Amino acid sequence: MHLKVYIYPSILLFASGCVGFKPENIMYNRPKRQYEYVMRSDAVTLRNCNDQLIDSTNIEAFQKELQDLEYKYPFEERKESNILLRNSDFILAKLYADANKAIQDKNYTLALKNISTMHHLYPDIDHYSDTPFLEGYAYEQLGQMSIATVAYRNFYTFSDKKYSELFRGYRHADINDSMYIAERDHAYNLLNQIPDSMNEAVIQSITPQYYYTDRQPGFIINPDNYNKNIKFIGSFSLGLDLSDELSVGFQISTRVRKSINFNAGLYISSNMSGYLFSLPIQLFKSDSNNFGIKLSPFINYKSIDSIKIDDEYCLVDEGIFDFGAKISTSYFFSQKFYIGSHYQYNYYNRNHKFFAEKPGILFWTNNEFDFSGYYNLFKDMSLKVGVKNTDIVAGIYLNGIEISYNITNPGLVLRTDVF
Repeated sequence: MHLKVYIYPSILLFASGCVGFKPENIMYNRPKRQYEYVMRSDAVTLRNCNDQLIDSTNIEAFQKELQDLEYKYPFEERKESNILLRNSDFILAKLYADANKAIQDKNYTLALKNISTMHHLYPDIDHYSDTPFLEGYAYEQLGQMSIATVAYRNFYTFSDKKYSELFRGYRHADINDSMYIAERDHAYNLLNQIPDSMNEAVIQSITPQYYYTDRQPGFIINPDNYNKNIKFIGSFSLGLDLSDELSVGFQISTRVRKSINFNAGLYISSNMSGYLFSLPIQLFKSDSNNFGIKLSPFINYKSIDSIKIDDEYCLVDEGIFDFGAKISTSYFFSQKFYIGSHYQYNYYNRNHKFFAEKPGILFWTNNEFDFSGYYNLFKDMSLKVGVKNTDIVAGIYLNGIEISYNITNPGLVLRTDVF
């Protein structure tokens, strides 16, 4: 299970340091002709202090470098950073798509023009995508072999994967790195003057996509946010109970099918506890992820010990079995800004209340309509301003956790969605 902890200052502090590792975990990936560091089910591509990939030509120098570093390898410094969301991410993916399409159309001059623009927009693109391979292939087809050789050597020395993580939505697109390996084979053969023929199917145009966060209105869990071998995602949750007291909990999510998730959560406060289950269904998602519609049926069980009435607590000792559904949508205007809305219906609502016999009082959960604008700060963190029912609220949306202030009726809004 993959556990997410959304504390960005801690992440940034961790990223600035070095992490020790075990030299015996360095393994040679024969198909890639690279050395990797294997951690559990993941393999991390290794680089030296010059950002060069580690292969048979520099492994001994790299081992000496590790000794000088006292085996504290700077993982975060030598991997692609993708925490910040930028509008240029979408533009970059569009240029990459156009370059691939141009090569497919044998318009190699146009492809090289798009690649040149990518270099200006993202100078590190050669390290974290196969862009220099595309450049080398275009020059090769134009018959300019000396320039093609330089580009292929750049690709073979520095490029660690086919798709940059700034091409949102393509983290798992190159299954088992098969296309990347085919490109490395072609570059290796050309550099070593070994005759070969390459299947041009590895050069594919992509659809630029917007990044959506987990539990965002309109979308189920983003597969880019967990590794291929991860079956469950766990995360903490925060909220307010029926007495406006702090409630904390834990939830897990898993994929049932490509368009269906299953979420389960438990929560507890000083006055009550409960379980929440939901089945978010992706009813529609555009190819670019700019628009999504999600329907989430749910079941909610509350075990209430006491509740605050007129600033005093009354004993209740009651269990409430509630259910309902939530429909939500999002529309992206750019990678940084989108609008989201939802309507949540609860069986026990203001017009259909639950009667607790022992204290003789009524319980319900208000149905909720929300229409808000979101401005992305990081991958999973946004500023939020909008209307919740009839009130104006503003605050932070942190991967399903809303921490807002109700401006119309002053008070804190604290909740975590599992749908």
